[in-house]
Amino acid sequence: MSSPASPSTDNRGQRVLVLIVAECDGERVVAELMRHRHTHAEIKLVAPIVGNRLEYYIFGDDHKSRPEAQQRLDDVVKAFEGHDVRVTAQLGDMNPLQTIEDEIVTFAPDELVIVVHPDNEQRWFERHLPEDARNRFGLPTTILHSAPTPAVA
Repeated sequence: MSSPASPSTDNRGQRVLVLIVAECDGERVVAELMRHRHTHAEIKLVAPIVGNRLEYYIFGDDHKSRPEAQQRLDDVVKAFEGHDVRVTAQLGDMNPLQTIEDEIVTFAPDELVIVVHPDNEQRWFERHLPEDARNRFGLPTTILHSAPTPAVA
């Protein structure tokens, strides 16, 4: 996890928007958020329904992307169980920047955390998303590179 600024010692009342655009290890995401002292923050998890735009326009639905986004969200929500942290979660727009903009209006975050694939596995939109978000919204932005935990056979 890389951050432009060092975390404060008390984040009481702070609102953190966590944008989950990649499959991830929910336990690792939660551990990183707790390590960066977000234990007293209000956390909102949002998983954009990112998928293949061509399929969306041809078939007119998000039959594949929606369940994938819901799974990303569920994995992180489950990892928060047992932690005394205020967490809400929802699916977001298929455009991650639009999702952030929507949440700025409704949630008013103080900080943005973006969960993306490790560098060598990133999809095209992930490569520029953190920089685009910082430039467009001016929020302190932390990038968390995460990969899902491999399934045990």
